[in-house]
Amino acid sequence: MTKKTIVITGGLGFVGTNLIKKLEKKYKLIIIDNLCTNKKRYSQFSRNNLLIKKDINKKIKLPNKKIYALIHLAAKGSVIDSIKNPGENFLANTIGTFKILEICKDYKIKKVIIASTGGAIMGNQNPPVDENSLPKPISPYGASKLSAEAYCSAYAHSYGISITALRFSNILGPYSWHKKGVITKYFKSILNKKPLIIYGNGETTRDYLYVEDLCDGILNTLKKKLSRFEVLHLSSGKETSINDLIKTIFKITNTSKFKVIKKKLRNGEVNRNFSSNIKARKMINFKPKYTLEKALIETWKWFKNHSINA
Repeated sequence: MTKKTIVITGGLGFVGTNLIKKLEKKYKLIIIDNLCTNKKRYSQFSRNNLLIKKDINKKIKLPNKKIYALIHLAAKGSVIDSIKNPGENFLANTIGTFKILEICKDYKIKKVIIASTGGAIMGNQNPPVDENSLPKPISPYGASKLSAEAYCSAYAHSYGISITALRFSNILGPYSWHKKGVITKYFKSILNKKPLIIYGNGETTRDYLYVEDLCDGILNTLKKKLSRFEVLHLSSGKETSINDLIKTIFKITNTSKFKVIKKKLRNGEVNRNFSSNIKARKMINFKPKYTLEKALIETWKWFKNHSINA
């Protein structure tokens, strides 16, 4: 039986690396990645996967006219970086998504999954947020993802493409060494015997999801026949403060004596966030299996084993 072909943008990134390990057994893969952070150094791929080393804003020619689906993961994902350089963020996330949608239109790709975000799009609202909450981004990153979703909706209805925007919560797991999120920073600080930094009083909250659960959600979405445009939150549905996160990290790393430094809360970052995953449970049978503690244990194992070579 001939394998179907799937295109993955940002396939050498954190989520992409974990996802490809699951997908390559059943699909032929075309990976588009600009190698911007040399992420290939810890990525493993079979010979069946084609790598196109290009930025998504460059002209991209695909070798296969019969493409089953496209998964768009490529993005600039840092809230703080987006405030420092909003133009770069807009170019990567809004214009980049537009260019990918043009490829889908030209190659007649009828199934698309795009990585979006829950917290940054929603801004400061009383959680839990869900698909019916009114987006109010407070950072250029959140605005870029919201505009990308708007273009997805427009292309879905204008060109008959089934597009699903998956709003990721804060993802943790293997292959995240290059990321700028709080868990990566804390694990690196512990490995380097440096203080952990809290912005604010430690009561800011986030929703943490293990990458394995996220990838299962993407796979479930891939298998479902959904309407022209859908938005789904992939989250744990649980609220965790930074203070509680650090307590759990100290527990699983056995490093309770590390110094914690508090600094001023940064612009663009929401105060509280967690998302309801009820719609995803109903529509794609999304069922997270990992508790935060178990997810942190697995992630810490990877960081300890790869800190020299990552």
